Amino acid sequence: MHAQLPSHWWAQAFFGYSRGEMAAIPILIYDKGFVDLQEGTLLSPPIELFSGAQKAYYSRAPFGWSACPLGYQVYCARDDLGRRIVIPGTYPPNSSSPKRKFPQYPLRFSKAQIENFAASHLNVVENVREQRDREFKNLTHDLRAIGNEIYHGALAAREALGQGNRQKAEEKINLIVNSQQMMSLRLDIVDYEGGLSSERPKDLIDPYPKVDKVLRSFSGKFASRRMSYNIHGRTRNKIFGPPIFEIVPFVIIENALKYAPHSSEITIRYQEDEGKTIIRFESLGPRITEAENKKIFQKDYRGDAAKEAGRSGSGIGLFAAKTIVEEHFDGKIFVNQLEQEAIIGGEHFFNTRFTVVLPSENDDRHRR
Repeated sequence: MHAQLPSHWWAQAFFGYSRGEMAAIPILIYDKGFVDLQEGTLLSPPIELFSGAQKAYYSRAPFGWSACPLGYQVYCARDDLGRRIVIPGTYPPNSSSPKRKFPQYPLRFSKAQIENFAASHLNVVENVREQRDREFKNLTHDLRAIGNEIYHGALAAREALGQGNRQKAEEKINLIVNSQQMMSLRLDIVDYEGGLSSERPKDLIDPYPKVDKVLRSFSGKFASRRMSYNIHGRTRNKIFGPPIFEIVPFVIIENALKYAPHSSEITIRYQEDEGKTIIRFESLGPRITEAENKKIFQKDYRGDAAKEAGRSGSGIGLFAAKTIVEEHFDGKIFVNQLEQEAIIGGEHFFNTRFTVVLPSENDDRHRR
């Protein structure tokens, strides 16, 4: 990951590089004996800059500016994680001429540009660390809550069986099953974001029972918020892709439960249309501005409503849903709102609709 520098018009005027090209400067990251080279995209650095002697120097170079054995300037800093960040092979103006020049590698950035770039990179590292900490905290909180539901559900089921109340015991067992499914879906998202599920084989998938499974996994949250759900229509169409589709309805329904008012409902509508399966998720939610609509599926984006209400979340969920729909199922996902608003408890809500459009498949096409 590379940071983007503040805009310096003189960077391009004097040195011929834009601020975007500045992000292509190679960086070495030393972390507990491991070395990671991020080469960038502007130029491939000469291998001579990364010989054994050069690397040995980078690993012990003083913080700040110094000259490497080849005479190029090296900038070294330390991030908040204690890692050594090294930007090698630069040739700032007014610095001593290197012992050996590489014409194909004329990185004549000023020291100020390099220092700004390093500072921007360190800010990105810190932001990533904070984001990961936030995600881990949210995941830990959710898994602990699910674990508590399973534990107390098991105790209640045992007590009901001891009293001969079979109906209550079955209700508690269903709660345990739904909670386990919730935990499984949570971990599926973690696997997906970590790249562990990207290589799963594709197959024909029936989306209707997948969405139903997700709805049942949220039964506890529906009950605690006194909310309900309605299903309109039915589809027997199948879609083709890896077994990660459940993440899509999970993210959308979780989002709806998070922002919809208590005692409201979520509606799921199915439609089959010319080789397409269309699934619409409708609920009440806060206003989504035009600007937010353009960013809502971006990674790490959290809308104003989430920030103002202090809602937990990393902003990754909808990004993951969009990526899965578009890249793994060749579909589309978008959101829109009706203009008519509802005022509940002094808050303004709008009918919010997430639409997922997926190509329909059949068994014959994929049968070998």
